[in-house]
Amino acid sequence: MTLLLLIVFAGSCFFLIAWGMRKPGRICEFPFLAGATFAGFVLPQAVGLTCGEAPAPAGTDQALVMSILCAVMCYLGYVVSDTPMSALRWEFDNDRLLVVSAVFSAIGAFFFTLINRLPDELVTGGAWTGLPVAYLFFANVFKYGFAIAVLLYANKRSKFALAIILFDCLFQFEWIVVRGRRSYAIEFVLVILCTFWFVRRQTLPRWGMLVVLAAGTVGVSAAGPYRAAVYQDKDYGVNLNYEVPWEEILKVDFIDVFQTYNREDAWEFRNLAYTMHTTDTFDGGLSYWNDFVHVYVPRQVLGSEFKQSLQFDLPGEVTDPDAPWGSTATGMADSFQAFSWLGCLVFFVIAFLMRKLFATAQSGHLAAQLLYMVIIYSAMLAITHDTKFFFMPWVHMAVFLLPCLLWARKPMGA
Repeated sequence: MTLLLLIVFAGSCFFLIAWGMRKPGRICEFPFLAGATFAGFVLPQAVGLTCGEAPAPAGTDQALVMSILCAVMCYLGYVVSDTPMSALRWEFDNDRLLVVSAVFSAIGAFFFTLINRLPDELVTGGAWTGLPVAYLFFANVFKYGFAIAVLLYANKRSKFALAIILFDCLFQFEWIVVRGRRSYAIEFVLVILCTFWFVRRQTLPRWGMLVVLAAGTVGVSAAGPYRAAVYQDKDYGVNLNYEVPWEEILKVDFIDVFQTYNREDAWEFRNLAYTMHTTDTFDGGLSYWNDFVHVYVPRQVLGSEFKQSLQFDLPGEVTDPDAPWGSTATGMADSFQAFSWLGCLVFFVIAFLMRKLFATAQSGHLAAQLLYMVIIYSAMLAITHDTKFFFMPWVHMAVFLLPCLLWARKPMGA
């Protein structure tokens, strides 16, 4: 049964990828990106655990069934309706948008600089808390500024927008190359790919899609060894000299790392299997409220007791007791903890919203293009990490991005 479920799961992954390769531009659409995420992140771990010498962990069959259901929902939610949203058909004053882009880029760069100057004990060796989290909250507006500048340059060839892009790329280089942060690398690539499609209707050829998919699959598992080669110490401290030791990086056997990661470790799929095997009570979605309070209620300002009083007393994320810090349980696990097998419908909702955004963006409306570009990576994180990673950023956008877009919007009928 396990082997049959694995084949069905692999088939669902490759169906989504094949769907994306049938027509130009689909490389930017959610089903293809979801299929690439399942195939590049979840499937190798599932194969490594089920086809290895050691017996598969308990809950493997349930984990495969949940993964199949979620992959199917990523397709069904996307194709159920392709009607654009009329609410985002806004016209903008380009000069004001340039101001917004410059301000967001400057604010983000300022807070990234503050993060760089924090003591190593605050930013290495564990999950960030306190001051680094507060700084990162404001630093994340950086991606809004970069995406706006790229769109404006693609549309208007603005030299000011190009200057903002070049400024932003300096920080992108640090976090992508020097720090080896795959999240920033993926977001950077997605902004460029989506801009080329929305503005110029240009996209990668099919062979280019396969190359990017293969490189991304190997690169995801090799992020840890890459950082170890860059920092050359066990704590992965900050490289203040911004030097990239290419000799050490070239010594990393990325293929061997990929095989070892998915055959011997595979903690994300182990965690998913453990969750499916041990979870017998479900929170009905209350964990989403707890996540909202955890992210957006500042403990430093309102106090720990007040923050805890707003949260429901729920069991935490269920993961394998032996799992190392930093491993995730995937979005299939947290949605199952919330709604049992109906948790797969969370991915239906995500796919439905992404389809509405994409249809509006493809119609040429900048607001939808911008929102799609800054949220698409979060939709992928809903698969690899936790579904809250898709829903939480909307509050951040409502606080920072929405007021600025309203300010830059032209009056109706102008």
